[in-house]
Amino acid sequence: MKKFLSIGFIIANLLMAINNSSWSQTPEPDGLSCATANPFCSDSSYYFPNFSTGSGVTAPVGPDYGCLGSEPNPIWYYFQIDDPGTMELSIYQTSSVSGLGIDVDFAMWGPFTDLATGCAQIMSGTLAPLQCSFSASASETIGLGLPGGAGSGASTPPPAVSGEIYVVLLTNYSGQPGYISFEQTGGTATTDCSIINCGLTLNSNSPVCQGDNLYLTSTNSADTGTISYSWTGPAGFTSTSPNPSLTMSTPGTYTFSCASMVVLGIDTAVCVEEIEVVVNPEYNFNETAEICGGEIYNWQGGVYYTSGNYSQTFKTINGCDSIYKLNLTVNPLPDIRVDANTTSICEGEEAKLTMLNPGTGNSFQWLKDGAKIVGATQSSYAATQSGEYRVIATTSKGCKDTSRVITVTVNPNPDAHINNLEFNTAHLCLGDTVKISAEFNPDYEYRWSPEKFFRYTSGGRQATIFPVVSEPAYIVLTAYNQYGCTDVDSIWVNPVPCCDVYIPTAFSPNGDGANDYFNIKLQPGQRIVSFQIFDRFGAMVYDNNDRINGWNGLIKNTGAMANQAVYFYRIAYSCTDGRNYEAKGDITLVR
Repeated sequence: MKKFLSIGFIIANLLMAINNSSWSQTPEPDGLSCATANPFCSDSSYYFPNFSTGSGVTAPVGPDYGCLGSEPNPIWYYFQIDDPGTMELSIYQTSSVSGLGIDVDFAMWGPFTDLATGCAQIMSGTLAPLQCSFSASASETIGLGLPGGAGSGASTPPPAVSGEIYVVLLTNYSGQPGYISFEQTGGTATTDCSIINCGLTLNSNSPVCQGDNLYLTSTNSADTGTISYSWTGPAGFTSTSPNPSLTMSTPGTYTFSCASMVVLGIDTAVCVEEIEVVVNPEYNFNETAEICGGEIYNWQGGVYYTSGNYSQTFKTINGCDSIYKLNLTVNPLPDIRVDANTTSICEGEEAKLTMLNPGTGNSFQWLKDGAKIVGATQSSYAATQSGEYRVIATTSKGCKDTSRVITVTVNPNPDAHINNLEFNTAHLCLGDTVKISAEFNPDYEYRWSPEKFFRYTSGGRQATIFPVVSEPAYIVLTAYNQYGCTDVDSIWVNPVPCCDVYIPTAFSPNGDGANDYFNIKLQPGQRIVSFQIFDRFGAMVYDNNDRINGWNGLIKNTGAMANQAVYFYRIAYSCTDGRNYEAKGDITLVR
């Protein structure tokens, strides 16, 4: 255990309290003189009541107090350097009445090899302070290797050296009751806490194993007064129990500190000690492994094949657990279900083989008859040849599986052929009916188009058809065989409008049933627009608005029989080319 803090403070009537109380520990110095100066170390802050007017305390006569104009209500401290370097100590005094800062002053002598030698030199009056301040400020700064003091007492002494002792006198110029804080606030040097002696004893159940409870115990040798404890430790640990416990989760060597405060009447004594504890490690060997579905994993003498966390525990030489842990992940195999739109196709077609659930990040390789298909690495494949197809799917975790065999059959196409035509396509008239035949095969079915050409004749499902050619077009033959495969042949027909009409030169409307009407002979696709007949004087004797099937020799409007004579006609008719034509001429009426 390392002791590192002495009496925290002793107030004005300390001597009377000590005379009226019994302590089992050696009484600490009272700080009323250099010889009884209180030791302190810089590991902790000091916060103690000051001496105020009426306490009856005055500074001894004889020392050289340097810049201090007076030394009212003084208290003496000393410290010893442990680690060398620079050091800054801050002093601050507050009023216990108003809570505001009040004037504090100081003087510091040193360095010395021991306290007795230093006090002898100070009390002889031959040694001036190394640093001092006599200002109205409520805060002061002591510096070693750093600036300190104020006014004529300001200085920057050399950095501190290990083993050196310095004596500090603090004064309360205003005489108001209050408190003084005294702590290290800068520099790299440290003070030696072994100069402090107190009655605090610390123990523990160290060493412990990682994850076990650490039990700390504290006892104070004071047999009078109220004792309280304040523990601090790593990771922000605090406790006011004299015997706290906590779980140590991280192995290592740790230092815990306990401050014990003894309150006797109006006196308070604080001492702090440290205790070092050891936490031996609990060894954890964590192993992470991955396998694919259907595989096994051998570990610590066992066989594992499902995802989970597994552990085995052994004891180390320190009696702590050595735990082997396995985190096993069984990655799923890819989904290798394949959908085929069809497995029986025709020449020139393709059978689309598609993974139903290709998954994200998976890779693929298609096989035909057991051999890899170069470049076939997508989630689907278009087969155009007969054979047995499979796909190997691999997940991003390297897990593989192979699909079922899909047999693809490529069937032959039929041979569709239109025989030589029995007509001359160059002399087709619009509306002509022609005969067209296909090369016959009893296993074939036939489909002709366009369907409107033979809708009213033979139909379009025979080997031979009789289309009415109503427009220029390809007449297409599609032949189907027993596998449902098709082939196509076609011919181009380009009928032209045949717009001439036949008009007789004479007729005999005598009621004998022969040649009783004068009319024109129309071809398919032709239509009468207007049909008028005039006598030689220009009088109209007939027009087709009468809805009579041609002229029957009766005069329009009167109904009288026309005389035997020559009459004149004017006919307008439309043709299959969409245009209108006109014919003029004469007709002889014979009686």
